[in-house]
Amino acid sequence: MWRMGKLAEAMTLLQDAQKQSPVFVFPYRHEDAIVLQVALRLDPNDALAHYLLGTWLASVGRWDEAMTYWRKVTDGARDAGRGMSETTLEVLAWRNIGLMQRIVRNDLPASKQAYDKAIELVSCAPSPLSPYAWRLWHERDSVLASLGQHEKRVQLFESAPKEVASKPQIVARWAEACARVGNYAKTVELLSQGNFKPWEGEFALRQLWKEAQMQLGHQAMREGDFAKARQHFEAAADYPQNLNIGRPHWTDDADALFWAGWCALKSGDREGAKQLLERAANENQPPNAQTAEFKAKAEELLRQLH
Repeated sequence: MWRMGKLAEAMTLLQDAQKQSPVFVFPYRHEDAIVLQVALRLDPNDALAHYLLGTWLASVGRWDEAMTYWRKVTDGARDAGRGMSETTLEVLAWRNIGLMQRIVRNDLPASKQAYDKAIELVSCAPSPLSPYAWRLWHERDSVLASLGQHEKRVQLFESAPKEVASKPQIVARWAEACARVGNYAKTVELLSQGNFKPWEGEFALRQLWKEAQMQLGHQAMREGDFAKARQHFEAAADYPQNLNIGRPHWTDDADALFWAGWCALKSGDREGAKQLLERAANENQPPNAQTAEFKAKAEELLRQLH
C-alpha cells in the first residue's frame, strides 16, 4: 500500500500490525526487513518494528545495529507509560541485549544487568511471557556461572517464584550451583525431585548425582559413620530412574563400588563387601576409564578376603 501511494490504507495495516504479539516472532527474510523499514518510515516510534528489525539484524550477524534498535525499545519504554504490550517488548529487548552481551561481546556483567532488568519486568505483572519466564532465569544463571558467582546463583534460585523454581531445567541448574558451593546434601535433594528430560547422550545430571553422593560418602566416612557412607557410595553407583539417564554398556563406577565395599567391610558385613567388590572388580569399563585403579584395588582386596 505504501509503495502504491495509499498512505491511509498503509497506516491502517500498520496499526493492525502493532496490535500483534511479538512472542515467537522471528523475522529472517530480506522481505521482512524491507517491511519493517517501511513501518518505521510510517511511524518512527513503532516499538514493535524497532524490536523486530533488531531481531532481523541479529539474525544476519549485524549485532551492533541490532543493539541500536533494541535500545530504542528499552529507552522509549521509560519515556512512555508501560502497558502490557510495551512491557512484553521491553522484556524481549532486554533479553536479547543480555544474550548479545554474553555471546558476542563477552561482557558478562552487562549481560547480567540486562537479564536482571528483563526478569524484574516480567515479574511485575502477568504477561504473555509469564509461562516462559523460567528461560530468563536459566540464561541468566549461565552468565552467573561463567562469572563464578555460585553463592549468588543459589540465593536467586532459593528466592525464585514457585513456577520458575519447579521447572526441571531450573532444578538441574540449582542442584549444580549447590554442588559448586559444597552443599551436596541439597544437590542430592534437588536431583531426587521431579522428572528430568536430558538431551540424548547427555550425562551431566548423572555425573552431578555421582559427584554429590561420593562427596557425602567420604564425609560420612571421615565421621566414622560407615553404614551411612556405604549408602551414599552405593547410591553414587546407581542411575536413578527420574534422571532418565540409563546405565550404559560401559560404566566407570568402580570407585563408588570399591568404597561401598570397603565401608561394608568396616561395618562387619563381609558378604555384602564381597558382592560390592566383585561388582567393582568385574565392571565393564570403557577404554581409559578414570576409575581403573579402583577396579584393581577391588581385585586385590577380594584376594585378601578369600
